[in-house]
Amino acid sequence: MHRTLAATAVAALLITLPAFAQVHPHIGWSLGLNAHLATTATHFGGAGISATMGATSHNASLQAAYGLPLGDKGMLGLGMTVGVGDLEGGSMRLAGTGLSFKTRDMYSVYIEPGHVLAASTLLYAKLAYLGARGEESYGGATFSKTFAGVGYGVGSRTMLSRHLYLQFEFLQSDYEWKTARTGAFRPVSTTGTIGLGYKF
Repeated sequence: MHRTLAATAVAALLITLPAFAQVHPHIGWSLGLNAHLATTATHFGGAGISATMGATSHNASLQAAYGLPLGDKGMLGLGMTVGVGDLEGGSMRLAGTGLSFKTRDMYSVYIEPGHVLAASTLLYAKLAYLGARGEESYGGATFSKTFAGVGYGVGSRTMLSRHLYLQFEFLQSDYEWKTARTGAFRPVSTTGTIGLGYKF
């Protein structure tokens, strides 16, 4: 009896998933390559001063994701990104010596609830856990600390063909305070993304 019920459930699932895939072209595994343009403000506190330094820079990331169907027009995306390259966090003078900050080795794990507007276009919101290594340079030496943070934003993904998609996204990243060599740092950034990916 139990084997019959299990076989029926599996058969129903195998029949249902292709039907969902026709409604949601974004469902399933995908891999992507993203290019980012970020404006970063790094808050600093130390040596009796409080200041903010900033910079605009660019880097890239690799993305792996899986889309799950939520009803007729809904979808939940689960994924992760791994950063390629650094993001500049700005520079300033501290006690007559140059101080600069950047983030590197960035990664994220995220969820994306979304809604399919048309057969090929998905709009989504994103909530992400962020990780990075913040690197302080001062007086010819460098000192680094790991940072954790939260990211939130919105984006769209459009299928250009059966397997190829184009992605646009805006993400606000808010990291924690961490004390390094000269003081405490807290990077905050706004990032615009364009990406190209392959849907399996």
